[in-house]
This record gives sequence, C-alpha cells and structure tokens, in this order.
Amino acid sequence: YIIKNTLLSGIFFLSFFVSPAASQPSVEWARRYKVHNDSKDVVFYVKTDGFGNCYSAGLSTDSTTGLFISNIVIFKFSPSGEELWQIRTNGFHFSAFTGFLIDAEGSSYISGTGGNMGGTSYTTMKYNSSGTLQWAKEYTGNLNSSNSPNAVFRDGSGNIVVTGNTREGANTDIATVKYSSTGEEMWVRRFSEPGNFYQSGNAVCTDNGGNVYVTGTSTINNQTTELITIKYDPLGQQQWVKRYSGSAGLNAEGNKIITDNLNNIYVIGKSRETGSGYDVCIIKYDPSGNQLWLRIVDIPGSENVYIWEFISDGAGNLIIHGQGGLIGNFLLKYTSTGDNLWIRDVTEDMYHMDMDNKGNIYIAAHDQESAYHILKYTPQGTRQWKVAYPDTVGKDNIIFTLSLDNAGNIFTGGAIGISGTEIECVTVKFSDPTGIQQINEGVPGTFSLSQNYPNPFNPTTTIKFDITEESSVKVVIYDMLGREIYTLVNETMIAGSYKVDFNASDLASGTYFYRINAGDFSDIKKMILIK
Repeated sequence: YIIKNTLLSGIFFLSFFVSPAASQPSVEWARRYKVHNDSKDVVFYVKTDGFGNCYSAGLSTDSTTGLFISNIVIFKFSPSGEELWQIRTNGFHFSAFTGFLIDAEGSSYISGTGGNMGGTSYTTMKYNSSGTLQWAKEYTGNLNSSNSPNAVFRDGSGNIVVTGNTREGANTDIATVKYSSTGEEMWVRRFSEPGNFYQSGNAVCTDNGGNVYVTGTSTINNQTTELITIKYDPLGQQQWVKRYSGSAGLNAEGNKIITDNLNNIYVIGKSRETGSGYDVCIIKYDPSGNQLWLRIVDIPGSENVYIWEFISDGAGNLIIHGQGGLIGNFLLKYTSTGDNLWIRDVTEDMYHMDMDNKGNIYIAAHDQESAYHILKYTPQGTRQWKVAYPDTVGKDNIIFTLSLDNAGNIFTGGAIGISGTEIECVTVKFSDPTGIQQINEGVPGTFSLSQNYPNPFNPTTTIKFDITEESSVKVVIYDMLGREIYTLVNETMIAGSYKVDFNASDLASGTYFYRINAGDFSDIKKMILIK
C-alpha cells in the first residue's frame, strides 16, 4: 500500500521549527588552494579518520592549455590544520569525480570518469596513508565505449564496488565492477534487458555478508522508466531484480540505497504517481527481495524532485534531503518501519550531510547570497543554528561537503570565488560548539542548578548542573524581556554533574537569566554581563 505525505509550506511552518540561537561553532582554521590564476579548483569531498586528520578531495581544472584538463587533488591536514601531504592525479585526467572514501588505516580511494583511447572509463585509485599511489584501475568496457561511474562503496572486507553505466552504440547498460583491497578485479557484471535502450546504476552498497545492491533506472520500450534494484552475491551472481514504475505505471528511478544491520535494503528515488509531477519514493526490501513497505511523499508545487542525500541514524531512522517544492528544498525523517516522524521545508540549497552520535544532523548549504553555510537540526527536526564561513556573503561561493570527527568538530569543503572566473578550493574546520563537559560520573543526590561563575562576567562564564537520572535536559538563556536567545543544552543526558560554557561576546551588557528543565525539575538563575 501507499501512504502519501504532504510537505507543509509557509513562513509560519518555517519559523515554528527554528529554535532560539544555540551555541554555534567557530572557525578553527581554513586552508585554500589554487594552482594558478586560470585554474578552477573545487573541493567535493571531505573525510576524517580516527585520529582527527582531515582528507579533502576535489577537482583542479587547468584551462591554460585550452584543453580544460582536470586532475583530482587530495590534501591531508592534521587536526591543527597543518598540510601533511598533497597529491595530484597527474597522468590520470578526469571529467567527473564520482566518490571519495577513507578506510580505518587512512588509505584514500577515489573514483571518477577518466579518459581512454576513443572513450571514457571508470577510473578507481588507492593511495596509502602517506599519499603514495598503491594501485590504479580502469574499466573501459568494450573498445571505444563510453563508461560513466556514478557511485563507489567499500565493504567490510575492504573490497571496492563501483557502479554506473556503459554505452555502446545506441544501448546503455548498468555495469558494476568489484575490486579487492589490493586492486584485483574480482568481477564485472553488466545488466541489460531486451527492448530497454538505457539503463544506469546510480547507487551501490553492500550488506554484512558482502552481498552487493545496485539501484538505478531502466527505460521500458524506449518510453517510460522504472526504478530498478539488483542484488548480487559476493561472487557476483545475480540473486534478484526488483522494479517499481509508480502506481500508475509512469516513470520512476532509484537514486540512493543503504542497508541496515539486519541486511534489509532501503531504496530512495522519485516516481511519477500521477501526471502532475514527481514524488519522493521510499521502498524497503528484506534480504530476499520481498517488499516490506512503500512510501510516497508528495512535494507540492514541484514538477521534479532531486534526492541529494540519504543516511540513517543509530536507531535505524532514515533522514533524506533533496530539492523540490514551493520553498525549494526539503528534509524528511522516517522510522525503519515507514512511519513519518517529521518533514521540513528548507530555503537554502543543501548538499552533503552528516550526523553526530546524538542524532543531530549537519548539512552543507548555501543561500541566495551564495554564502558558505552549515545548518544544524536536532533529532526532532528543530533547526538549532545556521553558521557561515566568514567573508563569503555576497560572493560566488559554494559548500559541497562536510564531515564530523569523533570529537564533534566539523570539516567542510567547497569553493570560494575570488574575482571574475577565478575559483579556489577551500577546506574549513569548525570547532565543536557544545562546550558541555561531564565533570563527575557519580550520581548526584538531587537535581540542581548552580550559580554561574564568574558572575558578573565578560564575555564567558560557566554554568554547572546536576542530573540524578537519565533525562531530557534543556538549558536556555533569556533576556530581560523573557525572550529565548540561546540554547546551550538540548539533549538526553545520563546521570552526572556537568558544566557548560557560555560565550556572550555578541550580546550587550545587561542582566540575563538561564533556566534548566530536566525531567520534572526546573530552576532559573540570574547572571550579569558587564563589558
């Protein structure tokens, strides 16, 4: 069956779900890169390792020769922003950058569309943690064919799987390639159906057993398209194929795919249920390919929708964001059983997103001023803050990617417009904004809120509180008129003693109040800011 959800719109809806200003992150460091005045350099991917190092990868396009040759560039930065190494894929030229992965040892994997004699190829490369090339592989299909990778995934054994499409003459097929961790080609599988002239793999993932899942699109009799999902076993043997073409048999396509700990499969895409436009389509399959549920999300005012990102949290909830609708963009959250938790309109254009271990959502975004922004949403869908990289408002800038490290620091990447057609890539680290520290793991005797210290203060002060049992805790700053101006804490916390720092550098001198709500406990105290 199908459940249709309508995406609410309107200024009231937007303002209702935007919280008072929470403690925001600050820029710890920023690194820019430019080959020369005529190059265009853009960061598309940022990843972190378990040691707090940052890996930034993008395309550098050299137009001085008139050939517009693009190389992939990778930087490795230490937690303090020191450049540890920089590599360029000289000798391997790319027209598209498909994906970038980091493993537990700090090795880097890149995938993109490369050139070969008379055609294009899937080009996949591995560098070790020191930036030394380990192997480079090209899948070229047959002679003079056009091969375009769309997605890359690394399984639990370190194998790399790439999917996309390969074109020969008038027909385009899905091509999926699996490599071992040492670069050995383990298998290649092409998927085509009689009468279907265009098929493409758009996303790929694996489950705990190493089975491979591909989703994408297939054209039926050169007229309509269907969302297609394919399962291969670890040896590349096709297990099943599932199709969905909308309730009315109109167009559909698969855009993203993930699996859960039980090896269930979640596919996200779009479908045309009526003649009025595309809707968001979410399908859950079990490992045998049985459809467990299907959800169609109506996006009013949108002729088309685009799915940018699809992730899940520790509880198995699904978070999706994309483009479409009256406001322009949307953010959705569903449970693993297909229940809608919330839907949000978003005015900013959104790209990559990540999540911390508390379920907070961080999104790389830019607005009509072309500013370079990060958005933060709570697990309940409340926007806590929107912060910009300074000196980007009103310029030709864009942020494509972000990633969180284990400490909650946020690393971002994109491009900064300098002047005219000049573009340089940028990587920015924002420090963890929370400032919450557990100072005693013992169980306090009572709930309490202490007087801030120092008091009076300028511009920082510390607030201490005790929690006797796991509770939903909120600490909010108010002005003299009772307006909520900062949210310092808004999360579930275990029993213990905590302190949180408050920086009032952007506030005027005066009297302020701070209030705690923790379960049934509530208290409020006064503090004085003197500048």
